Amino acid sequence: MRKYLFEFEDFDWYPESFRNIQTNFLQLIMQTFDVFINVYPKIFKVISLTNHKNFIDFCSGGGGVILHLRKAYKDKYNEEFRAVLTDKYPNIEAFKKINKSTDGEVNFRKDSVDVTELNENFIGFWTVFNAFHHLSPFAATKFLNKAVEKSMPIAIAEPLDKNIITILFQSVFLVLFMFLSFPFLKTFTLKTFLFTYIIPVIPFCVVWDGWVSVLKVYRKNEVKKMVAIADRDKKYIWEIGLEKHQFGKVSYIIGYQNPQI
Repeated sequence: MRKYLFEFEDFDWYPESFRNIQTNFLQLIMQTFDVFINVYPKIFKVISLTNHKNFIDFCSGGGGVILHLRKAYKDKYNEEFRAVLTDKYPNIEAFKKINKSTDGEVNFRKDSVDVTELNENFIGFWTVFNAFHHLSPFAATKFLNKAVEKSMPIAIAEPLDKNIITILFQSVFLVLFMFLSFPFLKTFTLKTFLFTYIIPVIPFCVVWDGWVSVLKVYRKNEVKKMVAIADRDKKYIWEIGLEKHQFGKVSYIIGYQNPQI
């Protein structure tokens, strides 16, 4: 069934203005609710083992999560933070804002970076927040394998719990938060007003993508199969599990090179 599920954000024809509104909205949610707070210590543990302190963030969307990661990093290490935001459809305005607010500690790529076609070397700690479900099983496995091939530590986290309660709660929350917060987004325009409050196309797309995201999130047994294929020679140490957040659970995948190999 998974192959028949689609998200509007993933289509090339989806209007850039709509996509940016969605990614900015998700950024606002991520900044308001730090749902990955219990995953950061696991990332820092890997940093101590691999010494990879600069981050390459893939599928960054509006980039909201990286600000929380930066704060947690600076609280722990009290040193300069370095990260690069990338996306297949980069939200340049959002990236510029983050770059400015972090005094250049968070940089970004203006060009499209597709994780299914990584033909250049990305040196650093690879991260993917709230986006792994967008990848097909083949593409997801290929991405994990690419990290192993390049010997890069990787952390993936999804704040999605695959059950009917999550879907219902998420739907109500998204609609209420959307209608209350949209006027305060800097990207809010007359077009946004028209397609939100008069003809609710954007709310429909946001809620639809939210439903599908929950349905597409990978379960632990599925991830284990991907890892087994991506790391056939067992060069990596993998940690796959769940952590709690304010409204549910975060699933995470963390992998790094086995120091004994």
